[in-house]
Amino acid sequence: MKSVACIAVGLFLVTAGSPGAGAGTANQVAPPTPPSFNSPAIDSVLMALGDMYRDGKLTPSDGQTAIDYYKNAAGESDPAAIYAIIMPTDLIGVSAVGTADRKTARDLYVQAASSGNPDALLRLGDLYSNPRSGLTDLVKAFAYYQQAAKAGSITGKLRMGEMTVRGQGTTADIAAGLAIVQAVADGGSPAAFIVLGDLYATGAVGPVDSAKAIDDYGKAAALGSADAMMRLADTYFNGKLVPRDLGKAIDSYRAAAAAGNPYGKIRLGEMTARGQGVAQDIAGGHAIIGELADAGNADALNSLAELSISGDAGPIDGPAAANLFEQAASHGSTYALLRLGVIYHDGKVIAQDLPKAFGYFLKSSEAGNDYAKLLLGQMYLKGEGTDRDTATGFKLLEEVAAVGNTAALVTMGDVSIDGTLGAADVARAIGYYEKATAAGDTDGLLRLGDLYSDIKQKIRDYAKAIGYYQQAADAGSITAKLRLATMLARGQGVAADPARGRAMVREVADTGNIAALIVLGDLSSGGDTGPIDGKTAVYAYGRAGALGSSDALIRLGDLYRDGTGVPVDGKRAAEYYAKAAGPGLDTSAQ
Repeated sequence: MKSVACIAVGLFLVTAGSPGAGAGTANQVAPPTPPSFNSPAIDSVLMALGDMYRDGKLTPSDGQTAIDYYKNAAGESDPAAIYAIIMPTDLIGVSAVGTADRKTARDLYVQAASSGNPDALLRLGDLYSNPRSGLTDLVKAFAYYQQAAKAGSITGKLRMGEMTVRGQGTTADIAAGLAIVQAVADGGSPAAFIVLGDLYATGAVGPVDSAKAIDDYGKAAALGSADAMMRLADTYFNGKLVPRDLGKAIDSYRAAAAAGNPYGKIRLGEMTARGQGVAQDIAGGHAIIGELADAGNADALNSLAELSISGDAGPIDGPAAANLFEQAASHGSTYALLRLGVIYHDGKVIAQDLPKAFGYFLKSSEAGNDYAKLLLGQMYLKGEGTDRDTATGFKLLEEVAAVGNTAALVTMGDVSIDGTLGAADVARAIGYYEKATAAGDTDGLLRLGDLYSDIKQKIRDYAKAIGYYQQAADAGSITAKLRLATMLARGQGVAADPARGRAMVREVADTGNIAALIVLGDLSSGGDTGPIDGKTAVYAYGRAGALGSSDALIRLGDLYRDGTGVPVDGKRAAEYYAKAAGPGLDTSAQ
């Protein structure tokens, strides 16, 4: 930490009619009463310090040092002075071991806001609207955004308009909210057009209107907004709002990159390396991202690491990925720490090392990554890389669930039923799954469907299972669609319709989905959903095997061993079993 002894606060008196500095005459005007700590003159300092508390970039002792320094500086100053105050980051540096303190951040923002600072009012609105802040209060958030808008903040007006449309912190009024946002857009604000695009894309103002959303994003992009260019690119890449168009996606990422958006540049490099929307150029894609990585951009380093283990942009290189993730972590990326934990835990691209994985999850968790905390909790529950500690593990899951992470709720349901915590408690598990589904989690719906369709459960209820699977399928879950199709084919909870069930599975299988291909093979060869169809079973298992599924190869071997829908062929069966076992198994003598 820098010493405060050598830090000066420059004061230039501008009081009219006062004698020259240092005149020291008896007629010199007496100094006025010192200003309070929340003088408008140091709002920028209060804001910066609040941001550091909010983001956990300082330790409590450093924070106190800074506050004491600024209190002294404010107390010794003339309110008519021009301040030259050193900023917090220069005074105390940035801590890598700080802890987020949003309440202190709030108090500092309140001080700055008391002088009418619109940015401070916005920060308060953001704190109170953030479900992870521990201060969530949408009514207060709306009030602060409204005050920021009255103070002239465009962003405040937009947030107020959005919340009015959605009925967050105020009575819902779609027309009034849209009018607020549209008025800002009519003034030429690209941010307002982005908000309009988001509202139409999410169905907040009625049925989803993809054409209107694209039009508004396009208007913002035409005004030079790189964020709008990214919205367009992501929309065309994901293919959820409009049909997927990789050509348009890469063009928009290229435009965003040219406008200075680093994420646009990273996405451009990734698509170039993978040959998406453009001829594949692995070296060229790496070079595009490398420009940012060489400058220490953590997101770029993470992107290069992911390309190194993706398998679609050159040979898989686990050690290279680990090195790149380490570099990203050194630049403050908690995601990199999480990914290091994952690759050492899974052991697929680098030798498995559970203690090392535990260590990375712990670091990422301590830095505020909730998913790392979830995985850390799971390792405690299983005793992976550390001593088994179910109390600590479950407590970590509860902490993650408390900030809205539905995956934690699903995991809490899982461990309530699988014996990890002792005797299985189905009712408790259902409670956690229902909480997850209420928050829109499709895995929770799947788990409930699985429970109610499990013949080993006393609560088995095929009709309920179908209801949960249908909800998950409607939300886009491929797994749920396959479960539904299987139940339809077998007549579980619904009139049997093998042909329709198989057709539903075939629709997904023909896209190359391995799980669907295996289900199609099972339905075609099982004999419980109509006549055995050996040709379709061989096609399904064969394609899944070619895509890397050893389970599908084993099933193929079983077909030829038993003569299920195909002639008995022991030699062919052995060949498939050998392929499933991997290289090194010699079947020539069999």
